[in-house]
Amino acid sequence: MIEPVIGIDLGGDDFDNLIVRFLVKLIKDTQGGDVANDKIAMASLKNSAEKAKVMLSTRPFASIEEDHLTKGVHPSYELSRTKFQDMIKEYLEKTIMSVTAALEDAKLRPRDIDKILLVGGSTRIPMVSELLKEKLGIEPHLGIDPDLCVALGAGIQAGREMGKDISSVVIDITPYTFGTSAFGEIDGELNDDCFVPLIKRNTKLPASRTEAFQTVVDYQKSALIKVFQGENKNALDNILIGSYLFDLSKVPAGSVITLKYDLDLNGILKLEAVEKDTGKKINMVLENVFSNTSQEQIIQLKNKINTLYNDNFSIEAADDEFVQKEDTLSRIAETLQSAQEKLGIAPDEDKDEIINLMEDIKLLADKKDFDKAIELSEELEDILFYID
Repeated sequence: MIEPVIGIDLGGDDFDNLIVRFLVKLIKDTQGGDVANDKIAMASLKNSAEKAKVMLSTRPFASIEEDHLTKGVHPSYELSRTKFQDMIKEYLEKTIMSVTAALEDAKLRPRDIDKILLVGGSTRIPMVSELLKEKLGIEPHLGIDPDLCVALGAGIQAGREMGKDISSVVIDITPYTFGTSAFGEIDGELNDDCFVPLIKRNTKLPASRTEAFQTVVDYQKSALIKVFQGENKNALDNILIGSYLFDLSKVPAGSVITLKYDLDLNGILKLEAVEKDTGKKINMVLENVFSNTSQEQIIQLKNKINTLYNDNFSIEAADDEFVQKEDTLSRIAETLQSAQEKLGIAPDEDKDEIINLMEDIKLLADKKDFDKAIELSEELEDILFYID
């Protein structure tokens, strides 16, 4: 441990209590019942709140139903992940402030961090990873069990202290990100092919994740569900490994379709799309998704990267080196985009340095000097880290 932060005492119970308070108010407003002083009813709501919180880490909706909570009170409510994350956002932002404080106290910068490990069951909440990546520019490592890792580590350390020979523990993770495409925004512009990751790279297997989407026109006849493997914001720059046509019911625009991905240790990806209002569904299976990257697809991706620069530049590296190059380009692009967004609120004394670094990075990228470009990108990330 390098630097602890004292004074932050937040956890899953705080999130449960927020849901309970929301439900108590909802019951009073809709059913006229006041259960705040009923210990049995409150205990039951607390139990339901915890189950909903856990469910919302992998699903977009959670049903909360209490038959006969108390006399004449039978609450039934569907809590969305969006609503839940709005409830806890203030708490999560306090946690991110603690991360910043810990780095400052330890005199460390984001580029000094090798890996982010998430500990504690509530770190499964998607917004936790999103805020950390937004703040530090690093994708948290998802290959450990946040509930058991502390106990496991303590057990290993105890064994070592006793002179025991502790073998390495091998954990299966996915080497790729799998997702779909949807209408949305890329770099401030509307796009039909935004990549929406469902199961992210380095996630512990087996893994399951459900996301919600909405139809965009009234009585939309069908939805083309595409399955992509990759990391790019634009789905078309990733690898298409499957596509399925989902015939829809006659429903108005804004109707919800949930899409569930289940990925197992054998590389079998099971998909389920469900019309939320009607229950209509389709199921699909993709096998051996870990080896779906053919030589032809790798060449196509290389050509796309080459086109971003000039026709004279050619990537001759081996396949694993190419993947690393692609990650470098994506990171540089994300840093430049972040700098452009924060330039307007940056202190005057930092603006010139930010602009100069942006220009130098672009120039180095054009010259294909990626090592130097990423070095300057890290300098730029350090400056941006303290701008909110």
